[in-house]
Amino acid sequence: MKDYFLSIILFAERHDRAIIALILVMVMFAGTVYSIHLGDRLRFADEIEYNLLANNLVKEHQFRLGWDEPTACRAPGLPFAMAPMVWFGAGIVHLRILNFLFFAISIFLTYRIVKRQSSRFSGVLAAVIVLCYPVLFYTAGTFYPETLASTLFLMVVYLLLGSEISAWRFLVTGLIAGFLVLASPLFAPILVILAIWYWISKKPRKLIGPLLFGLGIFLVVGAWTVRNYSVFDSFVFISTRSGYTLRIGNNADTTPSSCANDIAYMQEATELAKTMSEPQIDKYFKAKAVEYILNNKAQSAKMYFLKFLNYFNYRNELSTKSESSTLRDLIMLFTYGPLLLLLIIRLILSKRYNLLSMEKLFVLLYVSHAMLTAVFLTRIRYRVSFDFLIIIIVAIFINSVLRDWLQRNSHRLNTAQ
Repeated sequence: MKDYFLSIILFAERHDRAIIALILVMVMFAGTVYSIHLGDRLRFADEIEYNLLANNLVKEHQFRLGWDEPTACRAPGLPFAMAPMVWFGAGIVHLRILNFLFFAISIFLTYRIVKRQSSRFSGVLAAVIVLCYPVLFYTAGTFYPETLASTLFLMVVYLLLGSEISAWRFLVTGLIAGFLVLASPLFAPILVILAIWYWISKKPRKLIGPLLFGLGIFLVVGAWTVRNYSVFDSFVFISTRSGYTLRIGNNADTTPSSCANDIAYMQEATELAKTMSEPQIDKYFKAKAVEYILNNKAQSAKMYFLKFLNYFNYRNELSTKSESSTLRDLIMLFTYGPLLLLLIIRLILSKRYNLLSMEKLFVLLYVSHAMLTAVFLTRIRYRVSFDFLIIIIVAIFINSVLRDWLQRNSHRLNTAQ
C-alpha cells in the first residue's frame, strides 16, 4: 500500500505538466461536446438577459435589454467578456465554449497556486479534485458570471501571493480585480479583506505597489460608475440589482433555501418601472427590505443565521423547476460533503499540521463570503468561486497527511521532493 501511494506521488511529481495539460484538454473537449449538446437553448432567465446585453453591446453599442433604455440591471463583467466573441460572430454554443475556457484557466491557476505553496503532487491533486466536483463543470455550461469570476479571483490570488511583486504587476492585478468587481460586485468587500491581509502578512516597505493595486480597481470600477451616473444622473455601484436581491432575501415568505415570491417582486419591479427609474426602484426595494428587517428583528436575525448555514448546503430550491433533480442533489451531497468534512478535519488537526498563512486567509474569505451572501440570499452558484479555495486547502492537507504517513514508515520519500 505504501509503495502504491509513493509511486503515485513520484509519478505526479515527475509528470505534473503533462498531467495538467491532459486535464485541460479533457475539460475543453468535454466542454465543447456539452456545449454542442445544449445547442442554442438557454435554460435560465438570467442567461437570456446576459446574452441580450452582450449582443446589444456589439450591435447597438449600448448596455441595454432589447429596445429599452440603457440599463444597469446586471453587473457588466460577463457581457463585456462575451462581447468580443459576439463581435466575431460567435453564437451561444461558442460563448459556452468560451466559458469552459475560463473554467480551464481556473483549473490551471488552482494547480499553480497549490504547486507554489506545497508541491507538484498537491497541485495535480487539486486539479483532479476540481474534475471530481461536477458543479463547476455544470456552472461553466451556463451564462452566469461565476465561472468568469472564479478565473479572475484566482488570478488576483495567484498574483498577490507571489514572493515579489513589481509595481506594474500590482497595477495589472488591480485592473483584474476591478473587472472582477464588475463581474460580481459582492467581491468588493472580499478584495478589501484580501488587501488588508496582504498589508499585514507581507508588510510592504513601499506604498507604491498597494496604491497601484487600488488605482487599478478604481480605474475600472470608476469608469463604469461614471457611465452609470451619466445615464441615470444618480450614483449606482455596478448594478441596480442589489435592492431586488436584498428584498427577495428579506421578506415574510423568505426561506433559507429559496427566494420566495421572486416572480411577484419581479412583476412589482415591472409595474414600478412605469413611473420610476432603475436607481429609484433599487432604492425602493432596499428601503422595503430594511423596513422589514427593522420591524422583524428576531425573525430576521434567525433567518440570517439559517441563510448563513444554508451557504454550506448541498442543494437549493430552484425557481426553474425543470433544472431541479434528485440526482444532481445526490451528486452535490457526495462531492461537496467530503470537501466540507475534510476542511473541518483539517481545522481540527491544525496543531498537528500547521495552517499556512494562505490557508488561514482562504478560510477567512470563505466564511466572510458566507456572512455577506446571507445578508441577501445564499445559493450554490454564488459559492462556487470560493469552493476553489476549499479544494486548495483540501489538496494541501491530503498531501501533508500522505507524506507524513509515508515518512513515518519509509525513508524513500526524499526522492520525491
